[in-house]
Amino acid sequence: MIADLSMNDAMRWLNKELATAGFRAWEVIKDGRYRQVTEGTGWCQAAGVWPECWPPGVLGCLRVIWTPDPAYQRDDRTGRIPAGAAEHWQESTGALLAAVRALGLGAALTGPPRTPERFTSAELLVWEPGLETPAEWPPPGAWEGVPPTRPNWVDGWHRWGSDPREELAWALRQVRKARKAEGRRTIGKVSAGDLDGVLWPPGAHACARVLWHPEPPHERGSGGLLPEAAATHWHDGIAQLRDDLTSLGYKSRTAWGHRAARRTNFAVVLAWRGALPAART
Repeated sequence: MIADLSMNDAMRWLNKELATAGFRAWEVIKDGRYRQVTEGTGWCQAAGVWPECWPPGVLGCLRVIWTPDPAYQRDDRTGRIPAGAAEHWQESTGALLAAVRALGLGAALTGPPRTPERFTSAELLVWEPGLETPAEWPPPGAWEGVPPTRPNWVDGWHRWGSDPREELAWALRQVRKARKAEGRRTIGKVSAGDLDGVLWPPGAHACARVLWHPEPPHERGSGGLLPEAAATHWHDGIAQLRDDLTSLGYKSRTAWGHRAARRTNFAVVLAWRGALPAART
């Protein structure tokens, strides 16, 4: 199934299957603009997923972005949400989940909740189960009580408010600066990036994707092979990063075990927090 295909081929296959089930994607016309080709159920588009975000034990994973039928989309000029939009989301995403599962794949609406009042689309995580994949994923109630992610229409579309990526990047810079000031070695370089809510670990209230880059002598060569002693450098650098994340109150995980994570010139570490302690009064 999707595990036996390249990422692009897997997305094309899933898009075709969903189109057959009535969830068609956009089509491009000659002038480069897009047009809707179906109505009633909305439309879908498959996308890739970082291996670090895959459910446990799965053989392959994609996500599906669902956009509602035009009749139920938010009016950008007035901000009005059409009557019946919530019911349309619930019915159509339910039908979409059923269509994906009928293909023998696992599927779930993961991440903090999305509603038409705040978001323009819903997202599903789709995977091919393996022998060690839990029968039920994510765990029941994983995001119960987790607030919607930003940016969104209600909490501010053009501003993040508290940006988990920028907050974490700043904190990591301070930790690494302090280590350097103490004369201790910092291994490799790090940077932080956004991560869509559908890819967050169960129960996460804030999450970012941290990239760890090796020092030049330990980068992969043109043939994709690591130089001698690079494995130790990579291991130590990622371990140091995860220790830093723990000291900052973050949980973390990598995906070294996934076969899809090979031959990259950087490592990806997910960093997230659960609910923050209540403020003292």
